[in-house]
Amino acid sequence: MRKNIQMFFLLGILLLAAGGSTASAADAAVVSVSSEAASAGNDIAINVSITGNPGLAAWMFELDWDTEALLFDAATDKTVIVGDPFAAGTMVFKKTDSGVRVTWFSTTDNEMDGVLFTVHVRPAASASGTYPVGIACSDVNTINVKEEQVAVNVKAGSVTIDKASGGGASEPEPPPFSEPNPSGGETKTEPTEDKTAIAFTDVAAGSYYADAVQWAVAKGVTSGTSATTFSPDAPCTRGQTVTFLWRAAGSPEPKTQANPFTDVKSDAYYYKAVLWAVEQGVTKGTTATTFSPDTTVTRGQVVTFLFRAAGAKKADGANPFTDVKSGEYYTDAVLWAVAKGITNGTTATTFSPEQNCTRGQIVTFLYRTR
Repeated sequence: MRKNIQMFFLLGILLLAAGGSTASAADAAVVSVSSEAASAGNDIAINVSITGNPGLAAWMFELDWDTEALLFDAATDKTVIVGDPFAAGTMVFKKTDSGVRVTWFSTTDNEMDGVLFTVHVRPAASASGTYPVGIACSDVNTINVKEEQVAVNVKAGSVTIDKASGGGASEPEPPPFSEPNPSGGETKTEPTEDKTAIAFTDVAAGSYYADAVQWAVAKGVTSGTSATTFSPDAPCTRGQTVTFLWRAAGSPEPKTQANPFTDVKSDAYYYKAVLWAVEQGVTKGTTATTFSPDTTVTRGQVVTFLFRAAGAKKADGANPFTDVKSGEYYTDAVLWAVAKGITNGTTATTFSPEQNCTRGQIVTFLYRTR
């Protein structure tokens, strides 16, 4: 099957070389690598996203980085995950001497913007500082079903390792409720409501998320990343996000224990949350057999989860955001969220749907949705 995929892609390239037409440079999409920050010892999710997508049926990108500092295990099934907007196509990847080569194709043009794929790396014990993550794409490696060459501009990203902190965005195991610590596991104590104000040194009084953080911790939705910190600017993963949603809904028992996902183990803290979220139509796997619980979520994905969890319908009204196009999977969810006062965007005219969603943003969205 993999050989057939590669042959299809190479055939398209040869047809182009033989005289296929070229799309206008004005249609050039932008494919960018995210800039991530992490603490030593924590896995890192690098997102590669596209904006201004004119419609692609096949693409091939190569990422390169310092492979002695950022380690990549091609044998692990979670190392490269296709983005939700492109899950209908077929993706293959290959480890290279300097990083990874990722190829995708579909039988139809895909005009959606969003995350193309996510690459998971882990810092070496000696890694510290900022490491550039480059991206390359030959002009003939992006085509549509008409075998037209589609222009693409690429932007590099980076990974910054803070060796001194030793912590990270993953939550430890303070009772009574928590997310996984770097070694896995979860607290088994049932959530209880605590009316006492929790003082986090990184949650300033008057910040937009201050009340939401207090509510989320008191309700057992999540806890701090330490006894004195909440890490409101740390990004969340798919597993953490559906767990927050599930707990905010009262931690209902899933109606079925059938689990189609090989990367969701029965002892994972997010196990029941994932089954519930899929059962309720809140989200689905990134493939038929994977959920990608460790992949970072975007703002567009989170409001879509909320929209579906609420059973909401499309909201009327004008779209104030220049970066939320009609027809995107998150468009109705964003407009609903704005109409309900759940979010006002990152500015008056932007929502930043492809930006990583932070802990502070997610608990604020949940707080305003209640």
